[in-house]
Amino acid sequence: VQPILTYPAGKNIFCDGDSVILNSVVPQPDPGVVFKWYRGVDSVFNSKPYTVKSSGLYSLVAINSNGCKDTAQVNVTVYTLPRKPTISYAAGFSGNICAIDSTRFSSFSPDAAFRYVWYKVANPVPTQLLLTSTNTYTTFGSPSAIFGAVTEYYRVRILDARGCYSVFSDSISVITRPSPTS
Repeated sequence: VQPILTYPAGKNIFCDGDSVILNSVVPQPDPGVVFKWYRGVDSVFNSKPYTVKSSGLYSLVAINSNGCKDTAQVNVTVYTLPRKPTISYAAGFSGNICAIDSTRFSSFSPDAAFRYVWYKVANPVPTQLLLTSTNTYTTFGSPSAIFGAVTEYYRVRILDARGCYSVFSDSISVITRPSPTS
């Protein structure tokens, strides 16, 4: 009755918000076999497959009609996401600029950041990946401002060394006004 756990290779380690589907194969199928999933010592599910979203040692116990048991186990690790970063105007910069000017944002994360990933936003959805870099980003006035003031929004999120992304920061706006003409 020995069950063999199946899941995509390496997918038992993932970031919070993701999941893995654990399944099993029994080399010598027995129609009377009952399956029970355990996380640690707690029974969590009585069938297969089982979708896992949290860390722990998962055991699949196969019990045949004679009461014989066999167990297969897998350890699942779920990484915590980096915390939400903050975003602000860098020292000496503001959110009101002329079309020929620029402004700079600065971001802070209380967690170690591998990269800061900057986005231009069509509020509230980040639509354009701008740059993956450090904790500062410089943007220039919108060329569309020749017709009047234009407001654009930006957000950032953190990518940590394990490949997990934070939630997006709040958005920050830049208002570009037409530059004086001669």
